Amino acid sequence: YGRKLTAYRAALHDHSNVSDGSFSPEEVIRLYKEQGYEIFAFTDHQITNPVSQYDGLGMQLISGLESHPDGPKGERWHLLCHGVPEDFVDPSLDKSNSAQDCIDIIRATGAAVFCAHPAWCGFHSSDVAALKNLSGMEVYNSDTRFCGKCYNMTCWDELADDGMVLNALALDDVHDARDLFH
Repeated sequence: YGRKLTAYRAALHDHSNVSDGSFSPEEVIRLYKEQGYEIFAFTDHQITNPVSQYDGLGMQLISGLESHPDGPKGERWHLLCHGVPEDFVDPSLDKSNSAQDCIDIIRATGAAVFCAHPAWCGFHSSDVAALKNLSGMEVYNSDTRFCGKCYNMTCWDELADDGMVLNALALDDVHDARDLFH
């Protein structure tokens, strides 16, 4: 619309060896900084990282996690959460919390919650549509490219056609070296 906007290079779905990643927090920060990234979110599975204690090497570090409440068809949701407090306890650890309960608890902290890789999880747009107050969803996840389920645009388009407009994320979902910088 004729406005000049600032663009940032950001990695927003990343795992360290605090959960199932191959790299230590310090290693993954260094690797992304060397590639010119300006923002890095730690989204380890069901646990936060003490990002205020890490040297971001000039990058903005975001405290986050990937939450896994029970979902439809016996599969777990993968909810990508950005901006949770560093000492936040994932509400999906309490199995009495539904996915919607988890979203509501996480959003109450001021955090953003995104639906991660719904195609890989086997979810359809109708499943995602049942969730309220999502900040967006992954339309591309490079880690799931090896099983042919990296694209989630059909789900995103169907939701938009039905009036559920969500912000889109395209992410690398880093676990090991093959996932870096996509």
